[in-house]
Amino acid sequence: MLRLKRGVKIFVLNIIDGILQSSFLNSLHEKLLLHFPALSKASVITENPLKMALRRLVANRISIGFVMDGNRRHAKSFGKRTKEGHLKGAEKLMDVMKIFKEIRCPRAAFFAFSKKNYRRTPEEVSDLIEIFEKNLDSMKNSLDTKDITQIDVKQVKIFGDILTLPEKLHSNIGHINQAGTEGKSAFILVAYSSLEEYVKTGSDGVPKIDIIIRTGGEKRLSDFLLCNASNGSMVAFLAVKWPLFTLWHLVLVVLKYRLEESLIEDKSRS
Repeated sequence: MLRLKRGVKIFVLNIIDGILQSSFLNSLHEKLLLHFPALSKASVITENPLKMALRRLVANRISIGFVMDGNRRHAKSFGKRTKEGHLKGAEKLMDVMKIFKEIRCPRAAFFAFSKKNYRRTPEEVSDLIEIFEKNLDSMKNSLDTKDITQIDVKQVKIFGDILTLPEKLHSNIGHINQAGTEGKSAFILVAYSSLEEYVKTGSDGVPKIDIIIRTGGEKRLSDFLLCNASNGSMVAFLAVKWPLFTLWHLVLVVLKYRLEESLIEDKSRS
């Protein structure tokens, strides 16, 4: 019986991986949204049931990190400027942080800007800095909000080599990082390098993350939480580009984690 259950779990895992990594399904998803944008609003029907399912699956103990890849390619697919893709990516970041608050995810990390991204064109780097500045202003201004539908900015920490960022961002980053308690639970990684995190800061880096998700179709971690990844984190590579990431994708990834966790438990009992 145990062998049969194990076989069923592995079969379901293979199906989940196939869905999440399918270039065909991702392309179909993009084309439907491109030609029928109203479909993006149809998800409202399933939003609450999916959040309830996620809350049970996460169980206030599973932490999640994201490599938010695919913004530029998303913009190209929809005939938009690169900046529009980054703006959509920033909106998605805030949306996902709100969802994590609702489903009681205990810890989250978002790879927003690698130190290597400074090598991009001056125009794109300038656009990214402008988007950071706008979002930092918004976050700082909402520090005293009591609205439960918004992210808890007091739990946010901007992490990375902040001194390499323009000086005009430093004040807001300082306000956000010093707000609330020391037990931060949402980490936004900006001007970040995994190597520098562990070599220079040691234990002061991002705490343990259970699931690392990379959107955009690439199968690499790009200097994101490398020690976490080598210390038992599950890594999930998704074909979907970050701006089009949905609750359905998140449910499948967390379900995959719980199934893999269950298989490890089964093995330890056998």
